[in-house]
Amino acid sequence: MTKHVKKKRKHLGNRNHGGGNAKNRRGKGNKGGIGNAGKLKHKWFHTIKFELEAMRKKRKGFYRRKPIVKIVKLSELAASDKTEFDLEKSKVIGSFDLKKPITVKAFGFSKGAKNSIESAGGKAVVV
Repeated sequence: MTKHVKKKRKHLGNRNHGGGNAKNRRGKGNKGGIGNAGKLKHKWFHTIKFELEAMRKKRKGFYRRKPIVKIVKLSELAASDKTEFDLEKSKVIGSFDLKKPITVKAFGFSKGAKNSIESAGGKAVVV
């Protein structure tokens, strides 16, 4: 069985194999820098091809850390049989006609949700 040798034949008799001038690939001076040198300049295509996700995750300077808040609808709480809910790191939203008073401890409440809970005789406690 013969091997496919087309790629090797392409450069036969060629001094530099597509590397430009004969001097262009010699020595450390043609390397383009050490390590991450030129990452944002002459090595930019390598950066966007292989390292873009790492650059997006890297943060510099001051940035605001926002708490991760889960959204909970008041209608979901009303559908369950419980009367007390402890929802840390959650915000309760939505206005809903409650038939029974419930006590909810949460990170935050929308105006409609707070009014609905308190009009039914329940408590909306901000943690």
